[in-house]
Amino acid sequence: MRKGIIISLVFMFFISLSMLASGCGESTVEPVTAFTADFTAEYRGLKPCGSVSVSGAGYASVTLDSPETVRGVSAVYRGTELSLSLDGLRCTSDEAYLPDGSFFSLMKRALTEVGDPDSRCEYEFDERGYPVSAKLGELRVNFRYSE
Repeated sequence: MRKGIIISLVFMFFISLSMLASGCGESTVEPVTAFTADFTAEYRGLKPCGSVSVSGAGYASVTLDSPETVRGVSAVYRGTELSLSLDGLRCTSDEAYLPDGSFFSLMKRALTEVGDPDSRCEYEFDERGYPVSAKLGELRVNFRYSE
C-alpha cells in the first residue's frame, strides 16, 4: 500500500513538472504580421487617422483620412523604397531621406516590426495575435479591424 502511494506521488510530481515546463494553460499566439486595419494615432499633438495595410514581404502602406490638411496623403513602402502621394502626384525615394522621428518613419517601423523580438516598439495584441496598439517614440497608434 505504501509503495502504491509513493508511486502515485512520484507520478503526480512528474506530471505537474511536465505541465509547468510545457507552459500548459498559457496561450502563446504568434503575432500576425500581415494585416489591414483602420488606425487612430497621436503624434506631436496631432491626432491623425486613416488606414494601413501590411504584408510580411516588406510592403506597408499608410493612408491618412484626417486631419483635413493631410487627407489623402499616402505613404507606401516596398523594402527601403518610399513612395509619397497625394491626388495623383507621387514622389519616390529611398526611405533614408525621411527624418528618423517623422510620423511616416515611425509608422513604418510600428507596422513592419510586429513580431520582431529586437523591436523597440511596444505592442499590445488581441487574442488572435493582431496588434491593437503600438508605442514608439512620440507615436501612439491604435488599430481597429473590420470583422
